[in-house]
Amino acid sequence: MKIAGDVFIRLIRLLIAPLIFLTLVAGVQAPGDPARLGATGAKAIALSPGATGLAAIIGLGMGALFQPGRGAPSPGNGAARRSNGMKQPA
Repeated sequence: MKIAGDVFIRLIRLLIAPLIFLTLVAGVQAPGDPARLGATGAKAIALSPGATGLAAIIGLGMGALFQPGRGAPSPGNGAARRSNGMKQPA
């Protein structure tokens, strides 16, 4: 299952950069009036930090709500010692 997850993440990364680049190229090419391009760029620059902040707030909220990883064994509680094949002290 880990291999499938790694392949999925790599495919997503492979698609993101060209998608962003082509979106920017299409956005620059679309308006015929240079003044309109400046206004569109200003809006994009203004909205980008807002969208990033909103995504961070949503992500932190979901992490606090669902608490991913809760209940999973951590290396600090002896799980690493038990899984290395060495005998445990009596």
